Order: sequence, then structure tokens, then C-alpha cells
Amino acid sequence: MKNRVWNKKKRGRGALALALALGIFALSLSGCRANQKEEAEIPPGSGSSQASAAAGAKALTVCLDPATDPKAFQKAFEESAKLVPGLQEAFTLTVESVPGGLEMTEDQAGERENTLTRLRTEIMAGAGPDLFFCVCPRPRSNPKLSALKGLFPYPEAAMGSGLFLPLGDYLGNSKKLDQKIFLPQVLESGKLEGETYLLPLSYTFGVTSFQKGSYSLPQDLPVTYEQQVSSDNTALRQAGHTQGIYSTFGKLADYQKGALTFSQEELLAHMEAHLQFSDVSEEEHSDMRPGFSIGLPNMDPSDSGHDFSAASPEYAFLPQYNTQGGITAYITAFAAVNRNTQYPQEAFAVLETLLSKEGQQSPLFAELYGMPAHRELGSEGSPARGHLGSWYLSENNFAELQKLQGQINAVNFFTPLEAELNDLLHACQEEALSKEELEKQVAEAYRALTMMMGES
Repeated sequence: MKNRVWNKKKRGRGALALALALGIFALSLSGCRANQKEEAEIPPGSGSSQASAAAGAKALTVCLDPATDPKAFQKAFEESAKLVPGLQEAFTLTVESVPGGLEMTEDQAGERENTLTRLRTEIMAGAGPDLFFCVCPRPRSNPKLSALKGLFPYPEAAMGSGLFLPLGDYLGNSKKLDQKIFLPQVLESGKLEGETYLLPLSYTFGVTSFQKGSYSLPQDLPVTYEQQVSSDNTALRQAGHTQGIYSTFGKLADYQKGALTFSQEELLAHMEAHLQFSDVSEEEHSDMRPGFSIGLPNMDPSDSGHDFSAASPEYAFLPQYNTQGGITAYITAFAAVNRNTQYPQEAFAVLETLLSKEGQQSPLFAELYGMPAHRELGSEGSPARGHLGSWYLSENNFAELQKLQGQINAVNFFTPLEAELNDLLHACQEEALSKEELEKQVAEAYRALTMMMGES
């Protein structure tokens, strides 16, 4: 299995990079600045005046880790940041983008790792950017492509490392940002022991869609993953087979305990269930769209070719359920403030503006995967931002989405754990395996996952 050997090399490089990041405190920070190729100062806000920043304006640095297209992400951020009150008069923002891309050469990948190492070293040394806007790299659909690791590969673990500024008091005193605009489960994912450290920007979960009336659906939903994949109902069973294995467990890890939440035996059972042949004919059920994620790019008519606009048919959405009988959602991007910042008020002013309803309808959110964190966006009365303008679901389809939002009982960040489980599934789908061969693959993957928890 070439994929498994390749993954070991990938983990080794990741562990080495993290070790370097945490250990090299003697680096000259001024010398490291020479590596910042994607750095720019945001110009004054819109209007005829292009005067330079006011004398004495505080200088803040923003780190963007978009993972895929740094130039497009930075351009969208800079345009969206013009909404921030006081920009240029009271403070300035200098933006640094971490190199990234869907496919990178060896040199480009090396440049990314060097940048991440330098940034982590600066942060651990008591410096670093004031603000972070980070995309959580999703598992690759092509297992031969190396899965990227973010600046904070395990965001939940990072919350317990003292890296981020606690934001609870700022949120409580904010007149612009009402915490009720977030889905409670999504907002809760950025908390540790009741304190908020990370603010989710976007999230997603997988569904299978089909036109209402095409299938008769069970009335006793939600169900557990085990019940779903063994169901006699065609649509329900298909929905259980068409998402990744990683979302079937609910919470994958307890980072405070440093342990996985599932056993090797449970992983094997899920793999056996997931690899079972699905007997749903695409020709017979051409209206069914299995295995797509809510939000961008799939629900933007300009990108998907699947109509979810006001004039679209009435769809039913069936999710893949987890072992606790709910839906596992994934945070696809988040923002945070560096605990080392000298300008916490100004840093939070950027966050509360970009996370307001107006901010989440700005160009930045067209670059994010999934749904904006604002619970109203994507409806006809509150359209979301897409690449070619606004998009929204019909009243019926948004109601279907809201019904599923209420079934979310676990929220994770995409991490290397999901990438490893995704690689395991792809490797086992490539060829028919005997029970003994499957057990061996699962055992190897479980050891790798346990090692990752030690590194997190």
C-alpha cells in the first residue's frame, strides 16, 4: 500500500516542522522577515481621500493562512477590512499570507513549511502577528496529494496552550456582535472551559439531496450511523455511505485528555460498514445528489450546476449521522487574536466587524468553504456572498437546512486526524481486501492516529 508508506513520511516531516517551530527561539526575527513575500498594507478605506495613515496610528499585523489561493484570499480580506471603523486613522493593518495552493511544487511546499516554522517560533517567543485568519485544510479528494497542515494543525489543542487571547469579555461588551447570530454548537467549538478563544468563520457538513417525493423517508430521524447504514430505506442508507469515515464518530478526540474517543475495534467496524457495496443505481435515481457539503461552493448556482436558488425544486436533505445519533459539523475557517498582542481592543475591532452580518456578507466569505457562521445567511432575506455575487436557498430548502442544523451534536475542526482517516478509506477502496488485510490497515492507521494525538 503505497499510500500508507507515503503517509508515514508525511507525518515525519510534520513532526519535524513542529519540533523546529517550538524549539528554535534563537532565530533573529528581523532576519526572518525577509521570507514574507505576500505582505501588504491595507490602503485607506473607499472614497476619494487616499491620505496616508494618521501619525501615531497603531500598527497591527494580520496573518492569513488560506491554505489554497493566498492571493485571492488576501485580496478579499483587504477589501473586506475596509469595513473596519478607525482603519488608517486609529490603526493600520499589515497583512502576511502563508504560501499555499491546491497543488504545490516541492519548493513551494518547503517555502510554506519555512513560513509556518518561523511564525510558530515568533509566537512562542512572545511576538508574532496580532491577528490570525486561518482556513482548516480539508482532507484531499486525491489521496496522492499531500494534505496541508495549518498554522495551528490542532486548533482545539492550541486553545489549551495559552496562544490565544480570551475573547469572552470582549464579546460580552460588544455592541456590534451579538453572539446569538451564531449557531450555538458552532460558537461552542471555539470555547475551552467556558472561555472563547477562537471565533468560527464558516462550517459545513455533508448531505445527500433529492427532490421531495422521490423517496419515502423514515419518520424516526435522526438515527445512529450504525442504524443508518443497515437501514432498509434506500435514501437513508445511501446518505450513510456517501460521506467520509471521519464524521461518523462525532467528536474524534478529547484534547484535554490527549486521547481518541473511539477504539481500534470501533474504527474497524465503521470501515467494514462503510466499505459495504451500495446498491443505489445512479441511472435509476438520477435526481439524487449524494455526498456534497452544504454552503460554498456547492450551493452557489454559479459554481455548482445544482440549482438551490429561489426557483429551485423542493429538496430533501439527508445527512450522514454519527454514532450518537446526530450530525457532525466541521469548522472550515476561524479567527483568533494572539495573546501577545499589544493592541487587543483594535484587534477585536477587526474581528467584530468581519463577523458582523455585514462583514460575513463581504468578499472574504466568498473565499471560505461551507456556510458562513451567521445563522441567517443563505436565506432569501439574508443572502450569502458568492464568487459572482449573492446566493441564497429557497424558503423550503433553507427550512430543510435549519432542520438539520438543529441535529448537530458534534463540531470538529479539520485536522491531520481527518486526513489520516480519509487516506485510510481511500487506500482500502483501491482494491478488495481480505478481513485480515483490512484489520492490518486499520491497526496501522490507529497507531498513526494515536501518535498524532501525542504530537498535538
